[in-house]
Amino acid sequence: MFGIANGIGMENKIPLTNTFAAFCLRAHEQIRLIAINNSNVKVIGHHSGISLGQDGASQMCEEDISLFRTMPNFTVVVPCDALRRKKRSVQ
Repeated sequence: MFGIANGIGMENKIPLTNTFAAFCLRAHEQIRLIAINNSNVKVIGHHSGISLGQDGASQMCEEDISLFRTMPNFTVVVPCDALRRKKRSVQ
């Protein structure tokens, strides 16, 4: 998925990829090539961090955010819901 998305991104298209963040770690080398090529690929790794309890520990990914923040030409966005944002603005 990531290899094909890299090629599509290098042809001035904007592919979106979507999988569990834990599975993005399996494809680290391919995502690294996306970063090195500065290919315009949107990598969506859902259920990142330890916020996913119902699917079990094997689907949680504690290191995904830190790993992808070290890649060149990569921006990591961790969205939150309105309640969390409100709580943070009060603190």
